[in-house]
Amino acid sequence: MNHKNTQPIKPKNTVRSYFGRHKWHFSLATLLLVFPIFTTLAAQFFDFSALTLSDQKNTTIGLQLNRYKLIGSPITLPGVTDNASGLTFNTDTDTLFAIINNPEQLIELNKHGEVLRTIALNGFEDTEGLAYLGNQQYAIIEERNRAIILTSITPQTETIELASQRSLALPSLNRNNNGFEGLTTDPRSGRLYIVNEKSPRQLVQIDGFTSNQPNLSVSMPLDLEKKPMGNKDFSGIHFNTEDQTLLLLSDESKQLTEVNLNGQMNSRLKLKAGHAGLNTSIPQAEGITLDNDGTLYILSEPNLLYRFSTKG
Repeated sequence: MNHKNTQPIKPKNTVRSYFGRHKWHFSLATLLLVFPIFTTLAAQFFDFSALTLSDQKNTTIGLQLNRYKLIGSPITLPGVTDNASGLTFNTDTDTLFAIINNPEQLIELNKHGEVLRTIALNGFEDTEGLAYLGNQQYAIIEERNRAIILTSITPQTETIELASQRSLALPSLNRNNNGFEGLTTDPRSGRLYIVNEKSPRQLVQIDGFTSNQPNLSVSMPLDLEKKPMGNKDFSGIHFNTEDQTLLLLSDESKQLTEVNLNGQMNSRLKLKAGHAGLNTSIPQAEGITLDNDGTLYILSEPNLLYRFSTKG
């Protein structure tokens, strides 16, 4: 290209023209002269007086799962030989409840993994998850039947009969062994969240069932097939009330993922050897819950309980 006849284009903006001609003379003195004028103009559009030190800190919410480390060694649950599945924490009794899918039963544990009692589940089939709803009320899910059962457990409860409980079945979802795997609740609203293991990976939201409302609704708030966040499957779920986030457990991917209710990932905890104080990978992570102190519990099939904390 011939540049000899090319005429320079004069900038129309006089401010740009000035700084273009004098760019090598734009010194600190010029900045000190211009800055007060800029801040005066900006103050007319922005209220800087409302900003505090806390506003300038990192505003990331959530548990920051990468901070969690294993407490002690995995605990083998006494009296349980196989099929440990879902896990929940009772905020009133300060104890854990685990569900077994064969034989179908519940066990109550203290925070050290000691079995306090066993409750038989008569008539139940393939029980995979449970959630404490408050006021001695629990929700239980059956995987193959795609059913949610509401029940009451008191200190005197020894057996629960399925036939006398209120239940909800969702037969529209495919019936196979890759079904409902985890259950949790938002205690403030009574909303239930259920994760479907895979084919498809799915988050199911149920409103109105726990309070027996006539306008019960079932929805899919997040598309976990399109946005699985690196999870090959989902084996457990827990609702973090304080931060309004969901903890999604994956057995096949050996990780725990925290997401907000818009589907954005907040943090991740790897459940493999060499991470979070683990000498060996968690073999089959099935249940997940948090207690009042922020301790994280993961239940592993066949019968192992792992505890994680951010405190020392």
